[in-house]
Amino acid sequence: MHRYSLSPDIDIQMLDDSLIVMALEQNAYYSLNHTARWFFEHISDYSEDEIIHAALQKYEGVSEDTLRADFKELANELVDAGILIVHDDCV
Repeated sequence: MHRYSLSPDIDIQMLDDSLIVMALEQNAYYSLNHTARWFFEHISDYSEDEIIHAALQKYEGVSEDTLRADFKELANELVDAGILIVHDDCV
């Protein structure tokens, strides 16, 4: 299981229903849709499993496998971009 924290070298701007996350050192930006924004807003406060559990309540009718795959894809992309820092839990 992983936990994530935000890199100190990012800037976040809200734009309508989207969230714009800018990786300042990489001079790159990402526009997050509603679901990705919800994941991002919770990613540094909760573990991966806690986020998936909460997402199952919020997005009724979406399977756990789908939510977990979407979350992992987003997290991996943001880690690769330097926006998130991954921490392995020793639980």
